[in-house]
Amino acid sequence: IWSFRYLDGEVTDHQQLADTQLRIVAFGEDSQGHVLIVDFVSGTINRLVKAPPPSGNEPEFPRKLSETGLFASTKDHVPAPGVLPYSVNAPLWSDGAVKDRFLAVPGDGQIEFDAVTYPMPAPGWRFPDGTVAVKTFSMQMDVTDPSSVRRLETRILHLRQMPGDDNEYGAQFWNGYTYVWNEEQTDAVLLDADGLDRELVIRDPDAPDGVRRQVWRFPSQAECTLCHTMSAKYVLGINTLQMNRDHDYHGHSVNQLEMLERLGMFTEPLPDKPDQLPRLAHYEDNSQDIEQRTATLSEQLEDQGYAVVRSVLDVDQDLQPVEDEYAEILDGLARRWFDAGLVTSLHTDLPFCERLSRLLEETDVRFDRYFDISLPQSDVTEQTPIHNGPAIFSLLRSPRVLDVVEQIIGPEIYNNPVQHTRIKLPAHCLGPASTSDLTGDVGWHQDLAVVTEDADSTELLTVWIPMTRATIEMGCLAVVPGSHRELKHHCRSSHPKTLNQLSIPDALVGANEMPLPMEPGDLLLMDRRMQHRGLPNTSDQVRWSFDLRYQPTGQPTGRRWFPGFVARSRSNPASELTRSEQWADDWLRTREYLARGEDIAFNRWVAGDPACA
Repeated sequence: IWSFRYLDGEVTDHQQLADTQLRIVAFGEDSQGHVLIVDFVSGTINRLVKAPPPSGNEPEFPRKLSETGLFASTKDHVPAPGVLPYSVNAPLWSDGAVKDRFLAVPGDGQIEFDAVTYPMPAPGWRFPDGTVAVKTFSMQMDVTDPSSVRRLETRILHLRQMPGDDNEYGAQFWNGYTYVWNEEQTDAVLLDADGLDRELVIRDPDAPDGVRRQVWRFPSQAECTLCHTMSAKYVLGINTLQMNRDHDYHGHSVNQLEMLERLGMFTEPLPDKPDQLPRLAHYEDNSQDIEQRTATLSEQLEDQGYAVVRSVLDVDQDLQPVEDEYAEILDGLARRWFDAGLVTSLHTDLPFCERLSRLLEETDVRFDRYFDISLPQSDVTEQTPIHNGPAIFSLLRSPRVLDVVEQIIGPEIYNNPVQHTRIKLPAHCLGPASTSDLTGDVGWHQDLAVVTEDADSTELLTVWIPMTRATIEMGCLAVVPGSHRELKHHCRSSHPKTLNQLSIPDALVGANEMPLPMEPGDLLLMDRRMQHRGLPNTSDQVRWSFDLRYQPTGQPTGRRWFPGFVARSRSNPASELTRSEQWADDWLRTREYLARGEDIAFNRWVAGDPACA
């Protein structure tokens, strides 16, 4: 229970008042001004009273990691007898850190296998009171030198069993503690209640000047509860789905469930052999079935705001028809430019990307709208180009794409009309006319910022599809992991390379930018509030991609003047749009409407806002 003091609408002070075992569902106040608390477990009303002064006899919580008894050698990071190392099938990304995990069950305590089903059907383990889960985070400080790894922090979760039935209301509570390692790497000290930010300087040949500066967040005790929630059954990695894998026990590889059973750690024998029990697959493991790989995507998206899924699309079956369709558009443009004397050769012998690059080395014309699958937000006429061909329509409805999307937003999938083709040319090919946000740099932004407020609660999912390789040099996307918690203010950019784009002011962009190199066939999924940008293309190759968006059917699109369509419906398959001609006609009718000059606001931001001064 926390208290806050306010002055003129601003918090001036806050402090923790009490740490209880109550399942608090409501607060109230009696006629004398006493704070009342309703406890769901007991059904009682409790009163907040001043605690007596400490007696001085309470044992002090260990201030150093070496005092916890968890390690036989803290300096060498060797666990104490009875503290078991473990690994997981699908580890969450943690800003590039590597992690060592340990489990300590007190005394002769035992684990009840798959015994906790509240509040979600995926079962969890019930641990004895006093169980401790340990995780140490380390970072390689020179990406070229594996020996440069340094321990940053060790996080501890300590179980305190609560009264009642945890299959009714989750009657357990895990306290989180963070220990920060010292410079000598000999011990770690308990972090105070405020948490800590520390800048890491990492040698990286791919970073500017060969150095990458990264802010590492050491979480406070309160911040631990953001992820270790009742709905997640508190301990994210110690369950059947994550633990059903082999682990190296001093040179012997043994399934972890089998090892725990051998050690008598379970109250009952396993219900089946480990190879017959469920397990998670890592979402980047191409050898696994797509449904198994996407089972962990929701966790990754919730935790970090993005996820890369490798090799989802077939290059020949899914992407080549799109390239062939776009090659026909380019051929028509090339002949038009040749007839007008803008280019001296048609370059018919070259593939699409190379041909476009060579043509634009000779002439500077705006070309992006001929390839885009949406309309601009202004200056629309009845001649404004747009492409809505059958091949790109098939990509929007690709079962491989929709299977992944369904894992995140469910089986009723609507194609949101905020979608674009981005053909990012090498910098030397871009002139003033050919430069736009579809062909050049893209500033920091969040996709929710470019739709209207009615879609703020829409479960909008961005699916970014590279048609070519997307390396750092070619201008791949970059994200700020974990920056998807809130919508930041957006302003019209004054930077020459992103002029007039809606962008997040630099002061509001989160730390720890991370580029995401990708290959054709990969998918990048992003939360609607994920901070991201397109890096500059410093290579001599074209980087081509599509950014598509999907949402549950029936929710606002935030762009109600543009036509979307039902891409998949398990409950009503007849509602799905299956004809590309109808999709194209819908866009042409929209173009006719916009060409009449209707006054339409496409986004929420206004010029002259003080935040943009």
